Amino acid sequence: MTKRRELFRAGRRGDAVRAVVDTTEDRAIVLYRDADGVSHKAKYANTKEGRAEAVAFAQGWHGERERIQKARLESSKP
Repeated sequence: MTKRRELFRAGRRGDAVRAVVDTTEDRAIVLYRDADGVSHKAKYANTKEGRAEAVAFAQGWHGERERIQKARLESSKP
């Protein structure tokens, strides 16, 4: 049996956000990196609502991360 079942994945390697169900912890976990590349975890209950909230957070973070990257590129232009 697998320890983690993937609910959502977006982005490229090194810049990805994933929502998974961890059977060991009995939690839904969102694995993501902030704008500086530091890894973070957000944990949610392993219920229907908790899993939906984890996927919604992952989708929202992916969009926000793209916005942050575009803003950094525009601000670095002369």
